[in-house]
Amino acid sequence: MDSDWGFSIAVSLADLAFLLGFCWLLLWCFQNAARWTQTSIALMGTGVFFGVLAMPFLKPIYQATDETQLAGWLIFMPLVILIWALMVVAHILRSAIDCRAGTAVAWTCLYVVFSILISTLVMTAIA
Repeated sequence: MDSDWGFSIAVSLADLAFLLGFCWLLLWCFQNAARWTQTSIALMGTGVFFGVLAMPFLKPIYQATDETQLAGWLIFMPLVILIWALMVVAHILRSAIDCRAGTAVAWTCLYVVFSILISTLVMTAIA
């Protein structure tokens, strides 16, 4: 939240490139490449939706000092939003590749792990 615009845009573009590449590769492997546009737009839209939804809860947590006591629900809400977002992503992937829910959850977890890894690598490369 305290990064400059250039840094934030670079990390966001890297995350977007990974999202689009992961989506294309996954759909290509499952022979559903025709669903790439639909799936990638759905994933980008849900990312924006949940990002905007979480922002009012993340800002006070980020600005809190050690002496500040935050309400329990304020700390709990980003976790609820994160779990909800992951469930939506798994549902989108399940519909896109025609698989079982467990398989979609596994692909979602793999996506999240690599997305965090790539974002971290980009952040350290820029900084």
